[in-house]
Amino acid sequence: MSKETQFIKLFVAAERKFLGYLITLLPTVEDAEELMQETSIVIWEKFDEFLATQEGEPNIDRFVAWGCKVAFYKVLNHRRKRASKSKQLSEEVIELISSAWLHKQESYELGDRQTALRRCLEKLPAAKRDLLHDYYWQKQDVKHIAKKNQQTTASVYKLLQRIRISLHKCIEQRLAQ
Repeated sequence: MSKETQFIKLFVAAERKFLGYLITLLPTVEDAEELMQETSIVIWEKFDEFLATQEGEPNIDRFVAWGCKVAFYKVLNHRRKRASKSKQLSEEVIELISSAWLHKQESYELGDRQTALRRCLEKLPAAKRDLLHDYYWQKQDVKHIAKKNQQTTASVYKLLQRIRISLHKCIEQRLAQ
């Protein structure tokens, strides 16, 4: 996938979050829209730097966090330019609001992940769900599970690994939708 395609895919998914973040930190929607344009340009110009910090495929959550940092500095710059024209919140208050907004976003994303996990677990065959239940919720050790299911410990470990990989793929697919 080309750099441009990656950027467009991530940016389209994140644009509303960036704008919401800016609206939270600025006194007017017009200011937020103006800074959204400036932020978008900087995000594109620095996209190579973002990609350089990523291991594997870029993730929307990391892109949003990174882009919000870019937007945060744009807000601080904007405030400095307008400081003499009007009363404004202190930088400390802006940082607190920014932190609270980002924390709230993380909570929403965690909720989305949990919902996706629940749906993916429902799709698993009963035997695999039972294995996960025994291992994670009942805290049974692998030797006990292997003996109970008349399997080797190695085969139980491999099956757990395969289930985790398939759940991870399922969750990522659901979140991408």
